[in-house]
Amino acid sequence: MLVIPKRAVINNRVTSEVMSQFVEYTEPVWRGFSMRDLQVDEAYMVVKSQYEKSAYLYSRSQECYTCPYTLVERKQNFTFKLNVAYDWAFKMYTSDGDNLANKNMQCNDTVCNKVCELYASSYDMKEFGVYNFTLHRNGSCDLITDKKGVNVNMSIVSVILLVSMILAVIRVTWCVWRSYNYSPETAAANEIDAAAIPVHSSRRMRSLDAFRGMAIVLMIFVNSGGGGYWWIEHATWNGLHLADIVFPSFLWIMGVCIPISLKSQVARGVQKVKICRRIIWITWKRALYDLILLRTEFLVTVSLIAIYLGIIFGLPVPNCPNGYLGPGGKHALAKYPNCTGGASGYIDRLILGSAHLYQHSTVKHVYGAQAFDPEGLFGCLLTVVQAFLGVLAGVIVLVYTDATARIKRWLYWSISSAMLGGILCFFSIEDGPIPINKNLWSLSFVLVTAALAFFILSILYYVIDVQLWWTGSPFVESGMNAIIMYVGHTVMHKMLPWHWRIGPMNTHFILLLESTWNTLLWVAIALYLNSIHFYYSL
Repeated sequence: MLVIPKRAVINNRVTSEVMSQFVEYTEPVWRGFSMRDLQVDEAYMVVKSQYEKSAYLYSRSQECYTCPYTLVERKQNFTFKLNVAYDWAFKMYTSDGDNLANKNMQCNDTVCNKVCELYASSYDMKEFGVYNFTLHRNGSCDLITDKKGVNVNMSIVSVILLVSMILAVIRVTWCVWRSYNYSPETAAANEIDAAAIPVHSSRRMRSLDAFRGMAIVLMIFVNSGGGGYWWIEHATWNGLHLADIVFPSFLWIMGVCIPISLKSQVARGVQKVKICRRIIWITWKRALYDLILLRTEFLVTVSLIAIYLGIIFGLPVPNCPNGYLGPGGKHALAKYPNCTGGASGYIDRLILGSAHLYQHSTVKHVYGAQAFDPEGLFGCLLTVVQAFLGVLAGVIVLVYTDATARIKRWLYWSISSAMLGGILCFFSIEDGPIPINKNLWSLSFVLVTAALAFFILSILYYVIDVQLWWTGSPFVESGMNAIIMYVGHTVMHKMLPWHWRIGPMNTHFILLLESTWNTLLWVAIALYLNSIHFYYSL
């Protein structure tokens, strides 16, 4: 009979527990709770009351800034699912709100008689955990971990390791195949053919292609779900998440290309009238004539900003305070429920009507706000400023031929834009006269994202075009066929083999794996198109 040492069993158990953390594995059932019913970032909370009077649990998520506490359920003892991606605050009241004279009133510590309060930020609440919230007889409450959750960040490490190993195997296999099929005669013929082709020096900025490629790759990754991580998705209202930098990066890069394209077309003898038509078409029929005259453009840009600020802070919006830039709904203790987006949202609703605005925004779900379109009519006004800052970067390429001078100028504008944007928002998320807000395309958002774009291009230009430390692959190839990747992904990202489902798809690991697969498949297509010298551009 084979006897397994107790130490070996313990070691195997520890190893299994460690490995399970990399894929967010958890027990299928825990104390009668089905853990398979939980979605990404969810946990169970068991509420028990030992208080002598009836008491009700109210909650508020950190995601819903300055919102009132909301009744969870009209029961004393119950279990519910809680999204632990954000911190929560809990209060126990002896009233469920039915005794309020005005149904529009919100429960507070005085009206509904607070018994206790607890902030979940003091507890390490994680996905797939089970937590017991208990209200004791003496009126105190506590939160005890019954089952520890999983570390969702370990999935990032596991997917990176898995993809790296797969790519390494593909690379080794490719080298072995080339070595096996190597022919000296074929190699010599290829060298002769290459030598016969005239070499033309190219002054194309590979760093700009790499930046564009990074933007399109990030866009595909985000649109594929981004693994379900909250910091990758768009910010609910104020703030800047990874997904929020995609669109402004494209606009900024478009601006960079305009003066460079203008110079090349003039050199080819293209009529200036045709050039102007092309620029107007690219910039959504906005007049951007004679971009080299920066003083004129600066005046136009400053005037546009002044008009924008004058409207958002001066336009009277019914039942809303002047200059309100909040999400409405439950924001600010539900004082301004019909003021979503302030003047920007009001203009869009006035012209387009609420029925023609985007109905499934996150702000509507979190704050209970009105329909709001992040790409509405008035909100897009400052996209012209975003593109103009890109034009400024492109003009620097034409005016300064020295690499050091270009980088210095880009970094100068990066620091200046970042500082000005930071001042407008008081270097915070929720404070300041103009918070960073992609939904409103606020001025601070434009300046901060443009500052980031100036900085990224400076780094890429130094690494790729100056020092030649990196070719920029595979982002250069992706950037040179960004249109094909965008259109293809938009049409086919819900189809096999790009999109697939295995089981409940309720872990960051499996969602991140699918998002990465989807993204890498399009990168592989871009690499293939580059290998056959096929490019498509407008």
